Amino acid sequence: MTKTAPLSLVVIGHVNHGKTALVRALTGIETDRLKEEIARGLSITLGFAWRDYPAGGVDLIDAPGHEDFIRAMTMGATGARAALLVVSATEGFGRQTREHLRIAGLLGIQDGIVAVTKADLLADSEASVRRRIAAELDGTFLAGEPVVFCSSVTRAGLDELHDQLQALAAR
Repeated sequence: MTKTAPLSLVVIGHVNHGKTALVRALTGIETDRLKEEIARGLSITLGFAWRDYPAGGVDLIDAPGHEDFIRAMTMGATGARAALLVVSATEGFGRQTREHLRIAGLLGIQDGIVAVTKADLLADSEASVRRRIAAELDGTFLAGEPVVFCSSVTRAGLDELHDQLQALAAR
């Protein structure tokens, strides 16, 4: 039996929307390892984690969200075959969310999932947030892709996100 290569998935989105916390919740792996990253609570370099599913492995490339580190995000997206776009339920799309989405599309990424993090803090209705996200995704490679509301703190929605990641790895 031939084993397929793991799916390389870049985790992208605006700064402080919960990318690293989500990767940690999904894999148990801390991707921020530099002293400065830990002290600032801010990713500076690419972080790496993985998760094995029955359908295949997924290598997660945790990209920095801050605009000062856009080159690192671009390097991570360059080697990826799919994207996990992280959007905060409380803040919605930020400038870097849009920029990361455009860069990933320009690099030829065509598949992915949208994780709406911090869903446990959502004050607005899920349906309203879902409509705003769909409008932002219109015309991008993520239009029509799965959108999963989740929380790295309460772990709500993580089972559904695991299911979507496994389905993406199986594609």
